[in-house]
Amino acid sequence: MKTSLDFLFFLRTQNCLKENTCLEYARLAKYLGNNLESALALKKFCLSKQRSGTQAETLNKYLKVARWWCLFTQENWYHDLKKFRCFPKHKPTLNENELKEFVNLKTNPVLDAFWLLHCFSGTRPSEVARLQLNDFDLDNNCFYPQNTKTNDGKPIILFAWVKEEILPYLRAQNGPFAFSFNGGPRPLSLRTVEKDCQLRLRLMHCDKHITPHSFRHTFATIGIASGKVPIQYMQRLLRHSRITTTMHYLDQSVDFMREAAAVHPYHHFTA
Repeated sequence: MKTSLDFLFFLRTQNCLKENTCLEYARLAKYLGNNLESALALKKFCLSKQRSGTQAETLNKYLKVARWWCLFTQENWYHDLKKFRCFPKHKPTLNENELKEFVNLKTNPVLDAFWLLHCFSGTRPSEVARLQLNDFDLDNNCFYPQNTKTNDGKPIILFAWVKEEILPYLRAQNGPFAFSFNGGPRPLSLRTVEKDCQLRLRLMHCDKHITPHSFRHTFATIGIASGKVPIQYMQRLLRHSRITTTMHYLDQSVDFMREAAAVHPYHHFTA
């Protein structure tokens, strides 16, 4: 019988996978358990997770694990899942007015400053929650998050008005972390961030399925939809290694496609 440990050894033989990815996939395979026995069982499992509010990124990883498991066991049922999408095509985001209302809500000084920096920097929630005070370079209006997904060491731009808003808060902190309660030795937990996010959404009477990571999508969607930020610039702001990842934020609506066609040189071309 194939075990998750055998699966881990198999993944390590694949040159295209990093060690952290192998460990994560092996952990998920152990968590899925018997749901890896058939495509139908995995499909039902993903649907149940989707109804319970599991993030789309996690559901997508389940399908990736299923693909590698099929290669590992030499089974051929993965093709039954190719047409199955367990997450929405367009991830839910907030518009500009909803974003302003969300940020202007006051629940706690630590969380207020967290949301201000997170929403207007395009970062991941974990990157902001673990920021230390010495990660900020306020003279150059940027900060350097540690333990990022890419680990590229590149700075993240800090808008001047955001800097002015959070500067009094940062100066009042006396602990190692920028966002911690009472200057404690531990950073802000993502569970606390998630609870505060849902609280603010309830106060707004917003029924969208928004998570803390959704504000990264909001940052990209609003920037690209404005037409003033080239997609290559947005790729650098989001620190995507591939531009195809950034292209997922392009609006595919008919109105957007019509506006794009209107500025094309062929729009005024006559044969």
